[in-house]
Amino acid sequence: MVQSVLFEDIFDVRALNENGKKFERVNRVHSRGTTYDVDLVIDVNAELFDVRAGERISLAIASTLSTDGTPDDGSYQVHMGPSLLDQYDYAMHGRVFSIKHIENQNVEVQASFGGLLCRLRGEQAQLEALQSDMMIYVLMRKGGSDNGPMDM
Repeated sequence: MVQSVLFEDIFDVRALNENGKKFERVNRVHSRGTTYDVDLVIDVNAELFDVRAGERISLAIASTLSTDGTPDDGSYQVHMGPSLLDQYDYAMHGRVFSIKHIENQNVEVQASFGGLLCRLRGEQAQLEALQSDMMIYVLMRKGGSDNGPMDM
């Protein structure tokens, strides 16, 4: 079985829109991983995914929505059967556009989801499944436990 989830963690939301709100319906969420030493800054549609500082979010990055890892073409079909979407409240599809080595064994991964941006900074070992120009899904839901990411 091919693994479809490339990265997963629970994040503590530390702040929203630290540098001011740029767009009316977009929040820039600043958060820190609870299991891995990863910083996450991600833009979300505030009307569809209402999150606040002090809350926790579960985030997964996947190469496909298929639970068995079967590749897809990036288009969602209503009759596709069970998928990773069933486990999350919010999803975006986009592309990794930059991976930079920043210091020691740390990297910065940047992705774009139709103009909404995502930046992950952390240990290369935790983010090594992400490759430049890769199409990915970001899946999010509110909450999370102290037990770390859920098993897929």
